[in-house]
Amino acid sequence: MLDEEIVEGTAAENGAGEERIVTPEEPGETTVAETIEAEETGEEEEAERPKRFIVIVDSMERELDEAISAIRKGEYRVVGVESAEEFFEVTRGRDEKRSEELNKKAITPDEYWTLARGNTPDLVITALDLKDLEGWEFIMRLKFDNRFYEYQNVQVMVRTDEPVTVETVKKVQAESIVDYFPKSVGGADLLAKVDKYFEMREKLSARKSKIAEAISHVVGSEYERISLAIRIRLKYTAALKAEAEKLKEAGAAAAEIKNLEDIVYLETSNIINYERRRREIKKLLKKKQVKDDDGGSTAAKVESD
Repeated sequence: MLDEEIVEGTAAENGAGEERIVTPEEPGETTVAETIEAEETGEEEEAERPKRFIVIVDSMERELDEAISAIRKGEYRVVGVESAEEFFEVTRGRDEKRSEELNKKAITPDEYWTLARGNTPDLVITALDLKDLEGWEFIMRLKFDNRFYEYQNVQVMVRTDEPVTVETVKKVQAESIVDYFPKSVGGADLLAKVDKYFEMREKLSARKSKIAEAISHVVGSEYERISLAIRIRLKYTAALKAEAEKLKEAGAAAAEIKNLEDIVYLETSNIINYERRRREIKKLLKKKQVKDDDGGSTAAKVESD
């Protein structure tokens, strides 16, 4: 099943209707809308932790202020900057100040590194114009430039100046950003989207930890990666389908429509393959848990004998 930990919105967010993913082995079993279900409930309450750190990048001062005000109403630390350069200046300045404080403490190199990374953002929300090359250069530098390696694992959301389209989606690979949505989403809706994103990541992180403990860290990381890839690719296929429908209504050439439909088919196949692998991992986890439970029962019986 495509879990709630993966998909928050998708087709419905983009006005494309319900997204249907059916594996050949299980015809008619699953739709994305039907299978977005919470998997684990009733877990122990977590200890109080520091507020998550969010950086918002927006060259429009008014929109930046509105986004900051909206998100600060939640349990977040928020910093707003107006350019990519200011982002790196601010984050580096915070890190340098923290490093000076840490240098005064008697700690090991490993402890120093862990503490020094405390100011790395948990999320970057960039609202730079998607048609402006500078906006995409910022994301590329953040994710792929080794000079900024400490930010390569930071999650990035992109706010667009217009509804999500195929052109805006395909500019960045699925693994580069975690979400994109119209700039018209603001206020309480923006805060709700951020809240839901972190809820999804918490569930995914919990599952990753269970897999890492029961199987291996490599498999746990793989599960997390492909889960996020499924989530963002669902939005991609939704945008593609919406675009294809618009072309049909406009009487576009059949070849142009078929090209989009072929891409939808390919991306849907990728999603199905990702989901098959996720199910394999979940089955491995279940078998491991059952085996451990049986082992514990056997051990208890031997001890009682």
